[in-house]
Amino acid sequence: MWLNQTLNLSWEVTDEDPSQPGFPFKYSYRLSITGNSAQISHLIIEASSNFSAADYTGLTGAIVDAIGWQQAGPGNPSMPENIYGIKFFPSVGTLDMQWSFYSNRRPVWGDFYAKCGAVGGIQNVTYNFNDTGGVKNGFLSPDSDPMGPASSGSSWLNTGW
Repeated sequence: MWLNQTLNLSWEVTDEDPSQPGFPFKYSYRLSITGNSAQISHLIIEASSNFSAADYTGLTGAIVDAIGWQQAGPGNPSMPENIYGIKFFPSVGTLDMQWSFYSNRRPVWGDFYAKCGAVGGIQNVTYNFNDTGGVKNGFLSPDSDPMGPASSGSSWLNTGW
């Protein structure tokens, strides 16, 4: 259902919002899908392995399903390998999911995975992966929180089944 669609993931991470004391980083994301397509089932954003529910607050636009090891398999078809991350569901069925939250943790510029809801038995996915010299090596695993600054960006995504 996403195979012939255009998907875009954009983000903005700031560290200048004082509205949530103790949680200086504001994470804002948007996953948009063009055309008539299947809606977003869920998505996973990688986090460092000691990230927990105590490390975020003020979530809008999504529901956290789980924080921890996200397993490749039937629930996450075509996911290259297991990753530690935050699994989000949209708060309403959508082709354009926007969500944000505050955190006390610096950004981990890690991996991303999303799956559409099955329509007619078809489930498409999109994800980023480590591509070294044309060889798809799966996801990268950050060893710790980086010291990189907050930033913004956007990425057109490839889809697969």
